[in-house]
Amino acid sequence: MKFSNLFVVVLFFVTFLFSCSSEEVDEQQSIIYEGDLIINREFELTKKEEFVKRGYKIVTGNVLIEDNDQLIVDISFLRNLTSIEGDLRISENDNLQSLHGLENLNLVEGFLIITDNSSISDLDSLEKLSRVGGSLIIGGNLNLTSLHGLAKLRLVGESLLLDGNTNLSHVEGLNNLESVGGSLQVQNNPGLFNIDALKNLTSIENALILHNNKKIKDLEGFNGLAVVGREIILTQNLSLESFCGLQSLIKNKGFKGHYYVSDNYYNPSKEDIFNGNCNPS
Repeated sequence: MKFSNLFVVVLFFVTFLFSCSSEEVDEQQSIIYEGDLIINREFELTKKEEFVKRGYKIVTGNVLIEDNDQLIVDISFLRNLTSIEGDLRISENDNLQSLHGLENLNLVEGFLIITDNSSISDLDSLEKLSRVGGSLIIGGNLNLTSLHGLAKLRLVGESLLLDGNTNLSHVEGLNNLESVGGSLQVQNNPGLFNIDALKNLTSIENALILHNNKKIKDLEGFNGLAVVGREIILTQNLSLESFCGLQSLIKNKGFKGHYYVSDNYYNPSKEDIFNGNCNPS
């Protein structure tokens, strides 16, 4: 009799555990969106309501918000999203006012591309983003004035490109960036005054490229750089007169690759920088 009662209790306990485990698996699966999420007019009309209702947190493919002209004005329905296992591409959305809806996103495994969105002025909604596994590309956003939303970003797995953001005057928001797995390329940003916020950047695995940034005067933001793996190219930065931010990198032999400077206000050789002649004075 005692054995029978014990068996019933054990059986009940095992069944309870199995039931709980099954419920947890079902719950985890219910928050995962399988495949690519393509956000366009058709999505808004036919799938948006169901997406919001399910409260998806993870997308296993790409999230594509592209070529929507005046159709997409709001992406707040993505508010539960925490992780994207593919790319996040936000490009050519003329009426998209902000990235509100991405406040909980902390990981993009693939590329993060934010290009040619004429109405976006800041990236504040990316406040929890800590890692981009692929490249981070921010370009052609004519009214973008701030990168403050990237304050938790520490690692870019491949390259970081800032290109053609006309009204961007500084890179505050990249203060905690430590490593770029590919190249750091900053080009064609006519309003950019300085790159001081990159002071915590220690490693660029491939190339450091600054091209056609008319107002940058110095490279103080690179004081913390310990390694540049392949090449340094600094061209057509018309106000760039101080290269002293590279002195520690070169003196400590953290860079042994190809070095090319041209058409800046001052164009010192690598030897000049090593010997302390890193500015005209």
